Amino acid sequence: MGLDAQQFMSYAINPVLDKMTVTLKLPMNTIEAKQLLVGTFFSESHLKYLHQINGPALGLCQVEPATYIDVCNYVRRKGSGFFEKVLYCIYGDHYRDFPSEDYLQTDLRLQVAIVRLIYWRVAQSIPETLSKQAEYYKTYFNTPLGKATVSHYLHAFPRELNYQAG
Repeated sequence: MGLDAQQFMSYAINPVLDKMTVTLKLPMNTIEAKQLLVGTFFSESHLKYLHQINGPALGLCQVEPATYIDVCNYVRRKGSGFFEKVLYCIYGDHYRDFPSEDYLQTDLRLQVAIVRLIYWRVAQSIPETLSKQAEYYKTYFNTPLGKATVSHYLHAFPRELNYQAG
């Protein structure tokens, strides 16, 4: 049994995305983004695995260390103002740089921010419906070479959150 979906939304996803929206002045907390993040976390780990079984991916989001480093470098390249604001969204004034990839294993705020930034870099907008989001997840997060499927994503999504199922 993993974490409760509603609590995960209330205490991990919503606060981070709301803070990112205000601080970065970007629409990071749309309903579609929140739904996509929930689907991603549930599809990747069912909110119960902190380390990929037989793999390198870390955290409930199952982000690989190389992907984490790539996102961190991307944020740095966006400039010091953006970089500092992203860190502020995650840690307030407590960090001056991203922590090592080991933090992905247990730091929910970091995981949510990194997953949102992975999707934010995609030029295509996040779709409105769950079925289209499943395809988007497979293409842009899991990648065509990954083991996840659209069907698995749809099956793993927590129905108690009552999002758009179309």
